[in-house]
Amino acid sequence: MKDKYTVIDGRPADYFAGQGKFPSNTRYGRVPGSINQPWADYLGKDKDGRIFINATMTPALLKKGMISKKEPLLLTCFGGTGAAITYVLFYNQGYRNMRFHDAGLRRWNARLLPLVRDPGPIPDKSKRGVLADYAGKGGILAEF
Repeated sequence: MKDKYTVIDGRPADYFAGQGKFPSNTRYGRVPGSINQPWADYLGKDKDGRIFINATMTPALLKKGMISKKEPLLLTCFGGTGAAITYVLFYNQGYRNMRFHDAGLRRWNARLLPLVRDPGPIPDKSKRGVLADYAGKGGILAEF
């Protein structure tokens, strides 16, 4: 897969590093060779406290010029929601050669495919953005 696509993982940085995980995830880590672009970085709150996607923001990964609009991308996360948000963000920046991995790491883990983890301490979870662990809240978006 990574030989055919650049894999963009939209999970929080600590999950990507293998230092944390969604409660329903069975394993820690990421797809070997994948790149992290947390989708929750592009969420905000309106004056009434409702969460929204700022779809006009340019993802940091794109600002850094780390990927070309010509290379094929595979967008993934844990279950698919984050990959859909990442798709919208990248699409709004002119990326069209993208595929959406709708089952994400759930399918990867079910097949017991390899994962890699970073060594070191668990990153500060308070730097994730406006979302808490939505999988741990029955799939409902929740504030920290």
